[in-house]
Amino acid sequence: MPSEAQWEYASRGGLKSARTRYSGSNNLSQVAWYYDNSDTRSHDVRIKTANELGVFDMSGNVWEWCEDWFDESFYAVNTDWSDPMNTQEATYRVQRGGSWNYAAPYHRCANRERGSIHSRYEDCGFRVALVPKSK
Repeated sequence: MPSEAQWEYASRGGLKSARTRYSGSNNLSQVAWYYDNSDTRSHDVRIKTANELGVFDMSGNVWEWCEDWFDESFYAVNTDWSDPMNTQEATYRVQRGGSWNYAAPYHRCANRERGSIHSRYEDCGFRVALVPKSK
């Protein structure tokens, strides 16, 4: 799974970022399945518009687990901004992206939520990420 920082970088469009509120657009309906348009269910991927990196469904459809443990104040006290990751074990892990079952504000690229690792959620999944090794 990607770290939370890697997830957000990809969601925002990386170096090609157009600085949109949602992943690839300021119009949520264009890029995401969410409460107002989902018919209360998840949908196949690649139906909505991709973001600047060609990545689909970073906003909406299902929450996505990240590798990081959730800490509300992690970014307030973190000093490593190159690729921060919270490895301090806690009760919850980070979830990003929003889902078909949530209203528009939860789908912003910057929004972060938490989920219990001991629970199952019908609107939560994960994205496999391959990060090249440094030389």
